[in-house]
Amino acid sequence: MACESRKCDFFVWVDTIVPKSHLDTLKRVEYLMNGVEELENRNHSLEKRNIKLEKSKLA
Repeated sequence: MACESRKCDFFVWVDTIVPKSHLDTLKRVEYLMNGVEELENRNHSLEKRNIKLEKSKLA
């Protein structure tokens, strides 16, 4: 499975201890983790854009 190491570590850990009955919860956790990652990526791109704007104001 190709993914970030923290995600892989998380899912490997989960696979070893969580019973099958908790799969719905795991799917929700995965959904939330993906949402957090998307927000982090969006925040990073906004920060980069903000730096470009600041540089253009200084020029």
